[in-house]
Amino acid sequence: MIDNSPNEKGSTSENNSRFQEQLEENKKLIEELKTQRDFSNTLIQTTPAFFVALQPDGKVKMMNETMLSALGYKEEEVIGKDYLNNFVPAQDRTKLNKIFQNLSRYHQHTFVGCNLLTKDGRTIIVEWHGSPILNGDELDYFICLGIDITERKRSELFLRKSEKKYRELFEKSDDAILIIENDKFVDCNAATVRMLRYKNKEELLYTHPSELSPEFQPDGRSSFEKAMEILDIAIKKGSHRFEWYHQKADGEVFPVEVLLTVVSVDENKKILHTVWRDITEKVKARNELIEAREKAEEANRLKSNFLANMSHELRTPMVGIIGFSKILEDEIEQPELKEYASFIHEAGNKLMNSLNLILNLTKIETEKIKVEYTKIDIIHLIKRTIYTFEKLASQKNIYLKFESELESLVTDTDERMFTQIIANLVNNAVKYTDKGGITVSANIDDSYLKILVKDTGIGIPKDKQDLIWEEFRQVSEGAARIYEGTGLGLTITSNFIHKLGGNIKLKSEDGKGSTFTVLIPIQVNSDPTAAENKTYKKYTGAPKIKRVNEKLKTLLYVEDDRIAIKVVPLFLKGYYEVDCAESGKKGIKKAEDKVYDAILMDINMQREMDGTKAAEIIKQMDEYKDVPIIAVTAYAMVGDREKYLQAGFADYISKPFSKNDLIELLDRTIKQ
Repeated sequence: MIDNSPNEKGSTSENNSRFQEQLEENKKLIEELKTQRDFSNTLIQTTPAFFVALQPDGKVKMMNETMLSALGYKEEEVIGKDYLNNFVPAQDRTKLNKIFQNLSRYHQHTFVGCNLLTKDGRTIIVEWHGSPILNGDELDYFICLGIDITERKRSELFLRKSEKKYRELFEKSDDAILIIENDKFVDCNAATVRMLRYKNKEELLYTHPSELSPEFQPDGRSSFEKAMEILDIAIKKGSHRFEWYHQKADGEVFPVEVLLTVVSVDENKKILHTVWRDITEKVKARNELIEAREKAEEANRLKSNFLANMSHELRTPMVGIIGFSKILEDEIEQPELKEYASFIHEAGNKLMNSLNLILNLTKIETEKIKVEYTKIDIIHLIKRTIYTFEKLASQKNIYLKFESELESLVTDTDERMFTQIIANLVNNAVKYTDKGGITVSANIDDSYLKILVKDTGIGIPKDKQDLIWEEFRQVSEGAARIYEGTGLGLTITSNFIHKLGGNIKLKSEDGKGSTFTVLIPIQVNSDPTAAENKTYKKYTGAPKIKRVNEKLKTLLYVEDDRIAIKVVPLFLKGYYEVDCAESGKKGIKKAEDKVYDAILMDINMQREMDGTKAAEIIKQMDEYKDVPIIAVTAYAMVGDREKYLQAGFADYISKPFSKNDLIELLDRTIKQ
């Protein structure tokens, strides 16, 4: 019998409704679980870490894309494969199998590092974290998350090897090596202990650098203050090298070369890698070198003083020898005595020439020669220089002539250097020529003055043409030499030419003569005047004597040498009216009493005051503001003229001087 009562119908409807609700909840739960599964799967597949799920029998249940890519496999190649036998190196399988057994037996989490084999046979190192997944009390499977630490392990291995290598170098180095941290030595090697003569390194550790140093460094500064300053410099610059004096355990102070290098241990910690090198021998050698240099400089200074004194002591009496012999030669009428006077004059000039060469060479060697440019007429200067050798050429019965297309050539050059160049070349030509003669020519060649000195003398063999430029060398040398001379003329000539910016060349043939070609730059403001014809106008050398009725210019000669003070008035007789004073003070007194047109002032006067001081006092007088004072000195070497011009002198002449040179200088200096 079916009961269709209203109560029964209501109960069925209510049950259906609850069933529908339960069904909807189950659907939602399934969707949520699916979403969680998809999320977990996505997370597993996209994580940069390795992920693998293994069944209890060790076969691969799942492997993510990161791990598959690293091993070089596709998913179908690994699922169901035995993990140990396919992906783990043979030497690691036993160890890893025990770990799997512990996971299965004790259901423990584990953390382990092991190697994996890639498909192409490479080995990578992975750090694993393993966890068991249980189904009730039974192991369902276990999962492992891993990180590829291959590069990290290689870096650690490299670092360990580097540390080992550094420690070996640190300990075995012959140089002392120390580590400074927070201004203290925190480590050092055995070489440091030996260098400082301590028993062990513990005695040195945690000391400040100044504690292993004398109280003061050689420069007088406190070792502590200087050390702190140097440490600060090293930290700012990154490295610093310097010399330092340390102190050994027994008190001995010694020099070291120190190199500090900043090493960053981490972001917040820096140390100073310190290397000491004992430089005792180096400093000793350096000090010996300094001492030797100082001695050499002192010897050079003494040599210079000796040569300057020798110059003075020889030049001063030569004024009398050359001056009086020339006066006697001009005044004496008896032929035999006239010849004797001529011999004395000639010998004196030879002696002075040798002295000048030696003194100039000394100046060259000490590099004290400076070019002193003045405006001069080069053609006139060449003629004047050649004139001084005409008598010697005449005695040898050879010709000496000058040829030029120029009447004059005014330019800026060093007069003394240029004169010495021409004199040395002409002197050599006359000396080595016994037949024929010498021709000197001077013409403009582009921007150069081209001077040729051509002789018909003995010539120079090919194998000797290089040595003639060397000091004290001649073609004929030794006791058997034929020709006189010091062997310095061409050395000095070449040096002077190069200082003037020019060059010199030689063309010679043994037995047929020589030609020296000199090229010297002409200054831009040079003023050449062409000669009316190429005929050589003979330079007489003798200044024109003043007419009797012409008023002579007045000259004061201040000189303490009793011979020179007699020679000069005789030289200037008929040219200038000369008064003499035997000391600087007497010269000042005469200048106060009378205004002269010029003053010749000897520099090295022994009484009361020297010539420079006397000239300075006279120049302060209003009457002498524009009166030229000419320096006269026996301390005469190339380069001295500039010194006297800077001291306020109008010009300079060195002893001994010829009558012609003196008159020419006065005529050029005094306003006519």
